[in-house]
Amino acid sequence: MVISNLMLTNQQQLQQFLARGIKRATALQRQILCSFTTEAPVFDAVEIFRSGMTLVNECMYWSTPDRSLRLTGIGSAVTAEANGTQRWRQITQQLKQIKQVTLQSAPAEIPGTGPLWLGGFSFDPLQPNKDEIWRAYPDAQLMIPGFLFTVSNNRYWITVNVMVGASDDACKLADELIKKQYALLNGSSESNPTREPQSPAALKVDQGDAAYWKQAVSQAVDKILQNQLQKTVLARKVLVRSEQPFRPADVLRNLLEMQPDCYHFAISRGSCCFLGATPERLTAVQGSRVDAACLAGSIARGNNETEDRELAEYLRNDMKNRAEHAFVVDMLQHTLEPFCETVQAKNQPELMKLQYIQHLYTPVTGTLKPNETILSLLPELHPTPAVGGFPREEAIQQIRILENMDRGWYASPIGWVDSQGNGEYAVALRSALIDNRDAWLFAGCGIVADSNPEDEYAETCLKLRPMLSALGGHHNEK
Repeated sequence: MVISNLMLTNQQQLQQFLARGIKRATALQRQILCSFTTEAPVFDAVEIFRSGMTLVNECMYWSTPDRSLRLTGIGSAVTAEANGTQRWRQITQQLKQIKQVTLQSAPAEIPGTGPLWLGGFSFDPLQPNKDEIWRAYPDAQLMIPGFLFTVSNNRYWITVNVMVGASDDACKLADELIKKQYALLNGSSESNPTREPQSPAALKVDQGDAAYWKQAVSQAVDKILQNQLQKTVLARKVLVRSEQPFRPADVLRNLLEMQPDCYHFAISRGSCCFLGATPERLTAVQGSRVDAACLAGSIARGNNETEDRELAEYLRNDMKNRAEHAFVVDMLQHTLEPFCETVQAKNQPELMKLQYIQHLYTPVTGTLKPNETILSLLPELHPTPAVGGFPREEAIQQIRILENMDRGWYASPIGWVDSQGNGEYAVALRSALIDNRDAWLFAGCGIVADSNPEDEYAETCLKLRPMLSALGGHHNEK
């Protein structure tokens, strides 16, 4: 009854707000984006995502490691899309155009509400061998969801976003939107049949051509020793096939439970869903403050406390890992400096310990210059040396030649930006693309002069473990 009364009140307020938008659209003789936010009863963000997948083609979930911000976007009120090397400029221009015709009810200081753009970018717009599995994910795509469910610092919000024109009827439109909202909330209830437990399925895991990938590592090392580049990053793809369709919401739920100290994301487009649990932030902007992170240098967790400490100590003192990490820190600082008044990084890396793996980690902070936004930073930061290599163009060219696959949105910026230019993007690592009974898993590692193909292959296997576990079922490898 609480939800019912709250929704009834919202419908009256929403109708009045839409009427204002229609009046403005009439005056301007063009469509207006109306963004109406209200505080909401408690909801389960993952179940909203599950419910949305049964009703619309576009859904997205995104959350921070501490869960202080959880976003679930259902449907699309507006979509900005671009392909090719001009994607950053084109997306920025499209966002500016929509901002000019936006009517927003909520104050902009409520984090994660209002006309928020959710989405991501491909790793390489010049990838010569586009793969059909990424057909639903262009080089750049951000959307303002029709319904945005936000959990921000333990408060719950719902934002309704809709384009209105002079011919729209505020009463009829408000009624339609509230009914859709009810359907989403009802679909997230315990009566939803897709929440029924699913018996573990048999999974066939195809690791791909290991010999080919190891040979690619050797070729990359040769290029580095010939001084053609300093570092590249090679990834590989694993196909997991299930006897029954995967449930992306279940996989997402498993990732949240198994990998709690990560960014979590799920981007559903039709029958496909790209999702993952990544430890790596690309950048975050709030006002003038910018935060970024360096995550380079990895080793397994120990089987016991003593072994774990020994492995951590080895990682801290290993020259290869420390050199790789220091290189990424230095590059990140130099990349941010033209956009910032100040940039600071700690002198020594910390350890980030996850379930199966531990990383060297250094946070970097800065003070953004006036008129710069998170969209100013993305094309400069991506791809970082941690996922691309250095020098950037030479490293990416080697990736195109040696990987023999389309990364799609793997290792790319995934996140959000608001109307003020604030936002946060993570690097889409430890991820999988699910399509019905198939799941393609991705993992990679940095290749430098003293890289060993066997060690690098073992590292990719380690990085694949979280997603393999989250898929559930019984694994049968070949």
